[in-house]
Amino acid sequence: MAELPHSVEISVRTRRDGCWHARAVGWGLDRGGRYGSLWELRLALPDLPARTPVGDVLRAVGEALVARSDTARESLR
Repeated sequence: MAELPHSVEISVRTRRDGCWHARAVGWGLDRGGRYGSLWELRLALPDLPARTPVGDVLRAVGEALVARSDTARESLR
């Protein structure tokens, strides 16, 4: 996640394995000034059973995004 997005699209769903899965895509301008998808993060959330409220699932995805962006920022320094 080297580039900072203008927006992030998050989708979550349950799969046959009974846990939540998430996909987050960061949209924005790349270093060349072109708009498009900058990065994609796919997560399996096995600790969250299918009956987990969606708000809790989104919170877990947000925490994963923050952790990944902090790691990316550190690697840029």
